Amino acid sequence: MMAIPREQGLDNTLTMLTEGYNYLHNRRRRFQSNIFQTRLLGQKVICIGGKEAAKVFYDEGKFKRKGAAPNRIKESLFGKKAVQGMDGAAHKHRKQLFMSLMKPERLAELKDITAKQWEVALNNWQQKRKMSLFHESEKIMFRIACEWADVPLFAKELNQRTSDLAAMIDAFGAVGPRHWKGRSARNRSERWARNLIQQVRIGEREPREDTALYAMAWHRDLNGRLLELQVAAVELLNILRPITAN
Repeated sequence: MMAIPREQGLDNTLTMLTEGYNYLHNRRRRFQSNIFQTRLLGQKVICIGGKEAAKVFYDEGKFKRKGAAPNRIKESLFGKKAVQGMDGAAHKHRKQLFMSLMKPERLAELKDITAKQWEVALNNWQQKRKMSLFHESEKIMFRIACEWADVPLFAKELNQRTSDLAAMIDAFGAVGPRHWKGRSARNRSERWARNLIQQVRIGEREPREDTALYAMAWHRDLNGRLLELQVAAVELLNILRPITAN
C-alpha cells in the first residue's frame, strides 16, 4: 500500500488561508495524488479529491454536516441554519427546495437572461473609456441572479448589494479586516433579504410561483411550518450568491 504524501511543516493554516481554494489543487498536483496529509489549526488533516473521493464525502454514514463548518464561515459565507449544515431527512427536504428551482425550463430562462444582460452590458461598455472588467462582471451576474429569482433590484442599490455579496465570498478564506468586512456585508444582505421575504408573506410583493423568491418565502419544513424569516433570508442569499460568484 502506497504511503499518503505529507505536507511539510508544523502547521500549514496560514498557507491554506493565503492560497484559498487552490491549496488542495496545488498539493494534489504537486504530489500527483488525490489524497495527502497536512496540519491545520494544530490538527492532522487528510485532504481528498477526485470523483471517488466525492462519493465518499457525500456518504452520510461517514460524514455529517451539522457542526462541521466553523462559525466564521457561517457568519460570512453560508449563513446560520443554512442547508449546508443540515443532515438526514431535514437536509434532503431542504435540498429539494433548491433542486426544485433547477428544472430545465428555469435553467433555460437563466441562460436567456444571462445572454440578454451581457448584450446590454457590452453595448454600454462601448461608451466608456475606462472600467474594471471584474467589478462590472460582478454587477452583471448579480443582475442576472436577481432577475432570475424575481428579486427586485433598484439601480441605486446595485453597487452596494453586489459589493456585499462579493465581500461575503472573499471573507471565506480571510482573516482580520477582510473577514469583518464580510460579516458586516452579510448582516446588511440578510436584512435586505428578510425584508423581501416579509413583503411576500404579507402580500406586498407577489413573485412568480416558479421563482426562488416565492419558493424561499413559502417553503415549509418537515413539520409543515414556514421557514423562520431569518432562515428563509439566508437561503435566498444562498441562491443569489453562487450565480453572482460564477
